[in-house]
Amino acid sequence: MVIKKHLKISRDDALRYIILETTVFKGIIASVLSSLVACFAIFYLIYITQFFDFALEEFFVVMGIFFVVGIAVFFIKREEYRLYEKTSSEVFTHGLFTYPLYILLFTGIFLYFLVPQWAEASVETEHQMLASVVTVFLVSILFSYLFNGIWRLLAFFILKLISGQDWVLLAERDFFISGLAMRFEEAKRYGTSLSLVNLTINGISNRNKQLLQSIYRKMVDSLREIDAISHYESWSNIVILAPITGKAAEGMVNRLVRVIRDEIHTKNYKETVTVESRIGSVKIDTETEFDLFNAESTLKHEIQV
Repeated sequence: MVIKKHLKISRDDALRYIILETTVFKGIIASVLSSLVACFAIFYLIYITQFFDFALEEFFVVMGIFFVVGIAVFFIKREEYRLYEKTSSEVFTHGLFTYPLYILLFTGIFLYFLVPQWAEASVETEHQMLASVVTVFLVSILFSYLFNGIWRLLAFFILKLISGQDWVLLAERDFFISGLAMRFEEAKRYGTSLSLVNLTINGISNRNKQLLQSIYRKMVDSLREIDAISHYESWSNIVILAPITGKAAEGMVNRLVRVIRDEIHTKNYKETVTVESRIGSVKIDTETEFDLFNAESTLKHEIQV
């Protein structure tokens, strides 16, 4: 694993984290709802484009099929994501099981609607019907990607809604801890410097996410590529990991405070902001990476309007 400077968690990364961490009950609810909505959207598109003719009762049968598919997809996705964690190869595991399932499912459903037309077709139109089968398969591939995209998007927001947790923050925290463990082992093995800065911005509510995100981006730009920065627990709590001594970390904090002050003034924020920084460094007697959260020194800066 390589810990990157900016641990930006994408929606797909967060969804993978959610699926692996959520309860089976909530996961099935989100997956089934996502599957049914995606099914409705796709078949409504088919209806308005008149790609196939189907009766209302046939549509409800298809919805029932996708209800079952929603349950199956949740468990299949969990296995895909577990395989991803083991192999670290998104290219290999991304949709390894679900895409063939979707393609076969859509191909089978489309052919079901096509069979009556085939039975009524004349000899002259059989070649056209055969060409339609090929078209059905290609369209099934297209709709499979569309279905998967809608499912992932809806599953992410439904799980985020019913869980009441900000999964992006939780995923960032765990990714950071994983990278911290790796850096800590390297520092202890080779005797190199390593410091952790736990920085909290007080005076800006987490509801004011845009300002906090803007400050965060400026902090990212001001750090070196060898440093690592991530949110931790909340949007106003930020951790920085740098291969420097504790004294050098204090200088880095002073520089980051200037970055925060400039961004606050640029955004015309009118409240007093306090920046509290707790610094921990690797020592000879430091036993675990979590000891770095025990501050050796604490700095407080007040930013006046």
